[in-house]
Amino acid sequence: MDHLLLTRLEALESANRRWRRACFALVLSLAAWTIMGASHPPGAELIARRLILQDHLGQTRGTWEVTPDGCRLSLFTAAGTPAFVLSGGRPVSSLEVRDGSGTPRVELVFREGEGSALWLRDARRRARFEVFEAGAGPMLTLRDAWSRKRLAMIVTEAGPGISLLDSLGKSLLGLVVASDSPSIGLTDGLGHILWMAPTR
Repeated sequence: MDHLLLTRLEALESANRRWRRACFALVLSLAAWTIMGASHPPGAELIARRLILQDHLGQTRGTWEVTPDGCRLSLFTAAGTPAFVLSGGRPVSSLEVRDGSGTPRVELVFREGEGSALWLRDARRRARFEVFEAGAGPMLTLRDAWSRKRLAMIVTEAGPGISLLDSLGKSLLGLVVASDSPSIGLTDGLGHILWMAPTR
């Protein structure tokens, strides 16, 4: 009698476990069905505030998320540092390419009302090359290891110009083509003209 009772209890427990597994599988299937949008026509929409991409080891390699200013796409290295960051929103949208330590080395920024700018930076995040929209026209500058401007190029409505600068940012040599007339000049860094051609 006891043996028969134990056999029936084991059968009931086994059946109970099967039902729990079946219910759990059903719940997971319904959840996946809902998340993947199975109740909508194929390709209709997928709504989320944050998407996470993981590799085969479970490490996060990318995120696409909504931010207070817009949205951001980030791609990560195997070490978990961001390598590429794309942000879109108002009033600023930007793109960053970073090195292995996470330092931005390339930055492209658009700011409403001001225009676009591009920076190339060294490992200490000091700008060495930049292109941006100035009030007079597009400008390109090259900077030294201390991020001091040493060469500047600009194109205005009148024409292009090039300037070589000292360590204090004072122009020493300038070449300008204004209204199709070229001119070149040397200064002492204090604004005094040392030589100019053609002479005025």
